[in-house]
Amino acid sequence: MPRLRPSLLWKACRISPNLARLLPVCRDIPSALNELRWIREHVQSLPAPNNVRYHDRQHRDTLARQLCIRRGLGEPLQFLLGTQPFGDLDILCRPGVLIPRPETEAYTIHLADCIRSGGLPALGSSHDIIDRGGLRILDICTGSGCIPLLLGARLARRGLVSEVRGVDISPKALRLSRDNTTRNRELLRNCEPKFQKLDLFATEDAYTASSLAEDGSWDVVTCNPPYISDAGFARDTTRSVRNFEPKNANVPEERDLGGLYDAVRPEDVFYARVLDMCREYLRPRVVFFEVGDLEQAKRVATMALQDHVQVEIWRDLPDVIPDSDDDGLASMSIDGVTVAIKGSGHGRGVLIQYPGEAGRQRHS
Repeated sequence: MPRLRPSLLWKACRISPNLARLLPVCRDIPSALNELRWIREHVQSLPAPNNVRYHDRQHRDTLARQLCIRRGLGEPLQFLLGTQPFGDLDILCRPGVLIPRPETEAYTIHLADCIRSGGLPALGSSHDIIDRGGLRILDICTGSGCIPLLLGARLARRGLVSEVRGVDISPKALRLSRDNTTRNRELLRNCEPKFQKLDLFATEDAYTASSLAEDGSWDVVTCNPPYISDAGFARDTTRSVRNFEPKNANVPEERDLGGLYDAVRPEDVFYARVLDMCREYLRPRVVFFEVGDLEQAKRVATMALQDHVQVEIWRDLPDVIPDSDDDGLASMSIDGVTVAIKGSGHGRGVLIQYPGEAGRQRHS
């Protein structure tokens, strides 16, 4: 990263010393001004501690300075402010759980819009969904719970949801997802999301993947798993991600799987496992995976196409027409199948639609 120009630092310092403290991460004054405003608004919203012995304004100024120092050292703004907007929701953010990204928000909203408009043939129209009693939605590697909560909030108000469930191996993630359910209770009044522990690779305890099949098949399965390689984590992520967010939410942990997925790249192992779960127990109509880039999307699509499904690749902004900065690909051929590439930006997701009822039975 290039060094900041001394003139830029002096200019920021003349405006506010706190602005200069934010420049190392913001890199320009307009961005730093935005973050400083958000920090000040956050501090202003906090109640003064009962034991403060000096003027309230002095206390708030001290707190704002401390937050700016921490932010300047790379700590994520979401951890300092405590929340991140995600569609209609306000998602709590805490250390130990991945922070929701704008790209995740974009595809979650678009997926909900596609479901509401009847744009996914595997699910049918909204009337078809209601006639079947609503959708059962399962989110794997749920983290903060942002994906299932936003899907539930946007779909339940139209009577399109019967169950929303998120699963994760992390106790911190499960606590946070439940707290986010409580925080956004008003927007979730038409559904009751549940969160439970699940180890995707366990075979001998109560938290195995097969336990998800006890209540029948699922309609929609979403998954934003750890999908970065060790080398990619060191090379491609920001210092803030490496220093402050959980590595095991980004990079799959090494496990002895008895050679089960030896043919799969380490960063793709969660996709292979979830696809196996879909074949063996979950029997979904629709699956959506978040991926890191177009190459990974191609690998995931290749795995999925073994089941003769319909596959589509979504970019960062799936509802936006591509611009000149994109790679120009509107489709690609994978194992002789033409796969559409939708939207603008980098490859971000893989949408899989299983064939109708006959297909669901075939995957059981």
